[in-house]
This record gives sequence, C-alpha cells and structure tokens, in this order.
Amino acid sequence: MKYYDSHAHIDLFLQKMGLLDHGREFDLEDISQNDITYLKYDKNELELYISNHELIIQPTISTNNFYLNFKLFSSDPRFVFLLGSHPDMVNDDFDSDSYLEKQAICIDFIKVNNLIQKKQIVGIGEVGLDYYHVRTEIGQVKQRDFFRSQIELTISLQIPLVIHCRDAFIDLFTILAEYPAINGRFLIHCFTGGVGELEEVLKLGGKISLGGVTTYSSAKGLQEAVKICPIESFVFETDLPFLSPVPKRGEVCQPEFIDFTAQFVADLREVSKEEAWIETRKNLKNLFGV
Repeated sequence: MKYYDSHAHIDLFLQKMGLLDHGREFDLEDISQNDITYLKYDKNELELYISNHELIIQPTISTNNFYLNFKLFSSDPRFVFLLGSHPDMVNDDFDSDSYLEKQAICIDFIKVNNLIQKKQIVGIGEVGLDYYHVRTEIGQVKQRDFFRSQIELTISLQIPLVIHCRDAFIDLFTILAEYPAINGRFLIHCFTGGVGELEEVLKLGGKISLGGVTTYSSAKGLQEAVKICPIESFVFETDLPFLSPVPKRGEVCQPEFIDFTAQFVADLREVSKEEAWIETRKNLKNLFGV
C-alpha cells in the first residue's frame, strides 16, 4: 500500500540523517545565494526512505524556509507545499510589519509562478499559537494578531489553513470563530486535544491530523477523542523527524513510521488498517484537492 504524509519536515529529516548540510533558511533575494549547488542532496538516498509514498505535504516555518524546501523538492511530483510561519518565531521582539513585507514578496513569487493553480502550494501552514515556548503576555498578543493575519491570507488565497496549537486551544477557537469563511477549510496538525477540543474543531467543520503522539500511553484523552472522531474528519502525519510513534519512540522519525500510527488508530477504532488508509486518503483529497 502506498502512503501519504500530511505533515513531514523532510528538510530537517535529511539534516538529521546527515544527508543535507544546510540550515533551514534560503534567501531568494540574496544574490550571493544564486548558486544553489550546495543545496544538493543524494536523491537516491532520500528515495530509500520515501519509495512507498505517493504524496508528501511539506510544511514550512518561514518564508525563507519555504524557498529552501521549494528549491529542494519541487522537481519531485510527490511533494506539495505549505507556505508557513511557525508561531515559535512570534515572540516579544517579533517585527510583524517587516516579516509581512517579506511574506508579500513570497506570495508574489507564488502567484507569478502559478503555484496554487498548479497544486504545488496547497495551503498556508504551519501557523498558529504556541504558548508553551512563548509565555509572556506581549508575545502571546503578538501571536494572536499575527495568526489573524495568516487566516486573512488564507481566505484571500482561497486555500486551506494548517494550524499548530500548543497550550492555546481556548484562544485558538475564539479566533477561528471570528472568521466564518475558514469554517471547513482548516486542519489542526499533530492534534493533542481531548474530546472537548475535538468537539470544538468539528463545530467549525475542521479536521485533525494524527501523528505519533496518538500512540503514547500518556495520550489517553487524545485516544478517547480518536475513538469518536468521524472518519471523514482526520488524516495521518509523521511531523518527522519528530515524535516517532510507539514502538519507535525516541528515535529519529522515519517516513515509514506513519504506518505504526495508522495501525494504532485502526485498532482503536476497530477497523482494518487498509480502511483507515483509504478513508483518510479521501479526506486529504477533499481538503487539499490533491
């Protein structure tokens, strides 16, 4: 069976495996970087890890990280991309105006190259709220304001939103409720909530993505939510190279580890793994059009 992965940081995976010697940023406007030969990696080595995949959604964490990933993987038709701005970068010192100016240049690049029409860009993400790393009121206010700007961008481009949420579900749902146009057009990646949080997502027509955390013994509330989640409302992910599922917890997450999560979820729901893959593949297509 061919796999998909709704959320995989392949750039960081290559670095973790010693296959790419580069940071996570690439400045498209920096003339000194026009020679991108140093971005090369051994595609045969990567193929060993993803030969069973038919689709990989590559999220990004900043505009320059998007440029990097697009340069690395856009020639492989299995890869599609999200334009992301991770909430971790939105702290007390974050200059939203300056960042949004750079993002506007990135959006122009996307539009000029028709990347949305070509289905190479399929969403905005990952964006959202993370109060675990940013604990000050100033930083959290900035995160909320910036998140609103990303929702508005999503609506203007008419593509889905992929959300990172950590320790911030109350504010997340408050903000999402302000934007009815996003209803049914968002996915919460690496969902860690329980039944209550799931109910709020479903009220807004959203979907959740299930990764390795679902398999952890400490995730009882999440597992109860998975049992009752409508099958049309979830998909699978790895979030690699992080969060390897049981029985590989603690290791660098490999692309094929997604099947451990699929098996665990199928067992929780008392369905076959094959059915879980088939139905969630439909969900991915319905949300992202891929």
